[in-house]
Amino acid sequence: MSATFEPEQITSGASSTLTLSLAESSITAGSYSFTIRGAALIEGSEVERSTTATLNVIAAGQTTLSGRVLSTEDEPIMGATVSLDGKTATTDAAGAFLLSGVTAGVDRPLMVDGRTASAPNRTYPVIIEPATIVAGQANVVPFIFYLPAIDTQFEVEVNSK
Repeated sequence: MSATFEPEQITSGASSTLTLSLAESSITAGSYSFTIRGAALIEGSEVERSTTATLNVIAAGQTTLSGRVLSTEDEPIMGATVSLDGKTATTDAAGAFLLSGVTAGVDRPLMVDGRTASAPNRTYPVIIEPATIVAGQANVVPFIFYLPAIDTQFEVEVNSK
């Protein structure tokens, strides 16, 4: 297995994409944790940071759907529930999700429930968006789900009577 970042170096606030090549690898299906480390000079002092990530390797031929859920402030929403066909996944710290064993089809109703990621005085909505899924492939939603925070601090219940 080999790994590369593109671009290799970034400035503050920029992003880089990690690409993993499993060609000629004997890696088997499963979850693998790894650590990403970075170092930079900040005001003349070297600062190091690290974060852990998980690589989920899925056996070839499975039908999956992955994507990301962010707030309208471009922050990952952790803990949102994404569901389709009775399969559910919870978004991770990066706002990413992976659904396995979903049924292929055009405009399948994918539900993103932001209420499960809610915090005090704030909640996120439930949205349903169409997803096209090809059988036997690792499908990726071609856009990011953006959920606006709903301020519930001054919430008022209205009676229908």
